Amino acid sequence: MKLKQKSEFNADAAELLIRNNNYAPSVHCSYYSVFQLMKVAMREFVGVNYETIDANVASSKSSEHQYIRKEILNVIRESDYSEYTRINRSIKELYYYETIDANVASSKSSEHQYIRKEILNVIRESDYSEYTRINRSIKELYLIRIASDYKNEEINLDKATKANNFSKEVISYIKKKFHV
Repeated sequence: MKLKQKSEFNADAAELLIRNNNYAPSVHCSYYSVFQLMKVAMREFVGVNYETIDANVASSKSSEHQYIRKEILNVIRESDYSEYTRINRSIKELYYYETIDANVASSKSSEHQYIRKEILNVIRESDYSEYTRINRSIKELYLIRIASDYKNEEINLDKATKANNFSKEVISYIKKKFHV
């Protein structure tokens, strides 16, 4: 139940972040606690395993988030239409705020890719060895985030520490290089 535990962690983190006035990241945690639990529900309640979800998403035109939301809402709608209406509205609002907060224009994170590419081009022009190091750190951080947010994999202290270290390395370099 690794993904279910991540959902619980994200819910707890959202509460903690709100208590500490860290509102923007709390939205991310709130959203992912719901998304991850819906993915668990797809497996536990609907009977669709994670591999099948991945294959269905890959063959569809929708994102994993859209696919899981639609499938879960279909199950709710079949059993209780008033609950379906209420839950659908809540999920849409939560998704809206998470999307706005993240400033991501598309579900494929094209803005993230564009920014990463542009920053790395600037670094490459001035110092190729730094470019290689920072590019590797960004890729590693991205892979750990994908595992953490989407996959049924345990994120242990080692992975969390690596992600945190990659993040610190990149942030430190960007602050120094770009004076931000």
